[in-house]
Amino acid sequence: MNFQFQTGSAEEKTRAVSQFLPILQQVGDHQLRDRIAEVYVNVLQDSNWERVEDACFGIHFQQQKVIDHIRVVTESAYTAAKLMNQYQNLGLDLDVVLGLGLLHDVSKFLEFEPDGEGGARYSPIGNNIQHGVAGAYYAKKAGFSWEWLQLIISHTPQSNNRPCRKEGFLFGLIDLADADQIAIAYDPHFPLFYDKL
Repeated sequence: MNFQFQTGSAEEKTRAVSQFLPILQQVGDHQLRDRIAEVYVNVLQDSNWERVEDACFGIHFQQQKVIDHIRVVTESAYTAAKLMNQYQNLGLDLDVVLGLGLLHDVSKFLEFEPDGEGGARYSPIGNNIQHGVAGAYYAKKAGFSWEWLQLIISHTPQSNNRPCRKEGFLFGLIDLADADQIAIAYDPHFPLFYDKL
C-alpha cells in the first residue's frame, strides 16, 4: 500500500490519521488517541489497498467503503453516549466509545484485498481468522490492554464473547444497525445481522 509516512512521531501519525478520521481528535486521552493512530498506521501499511477510501465494507457490499462505516458508527455511538450521559446520567466513558468505534473494523483493511479486476476478495486473513482478531492483534502491538482487545473482538456477532463493558453493548447495537441498513439498501433478502443476536 502507498500509505507511508515521512516522519514517525506519535503526534505526526495522529495528525495523519485525523485527516480521514477527524473524530479521532475528540478522544480526550492523548495516549489513547496516539495508540489508535499507531494501530491505523501499522494496519494501513500492511494493507493491500492503494488508498484508505478504496477498502470495501464487505464482499457482498463492495460499493460501500469501510472508512465510511467507521465514520458513521463512531459518530453515532459518540452522540448517543453523550445524550445518554446528559439525560440519563449513565456514566458512559466517551473515550471508550470513541476508541471502540475507531478500532472495531480496522481489521477489514486486512480481511479484504483488491482482486485485480476492480473488485475485492477475502485475503488470507479474511479467509482464516475471525473478523476483528487482526485488529485486536495490531491493538496489542500498540500497547492496548486485554480489555480493549476483548472489546474489539466481541463487537461482532461472529464472536462467542459478550462485551466486557457497557460501552461495548451500546456500540455493538449501533454497529449492527448501520450494517443492516447497508444490507437492506442493497439486498432486501440478505440475512440481517440483527437476527444473529
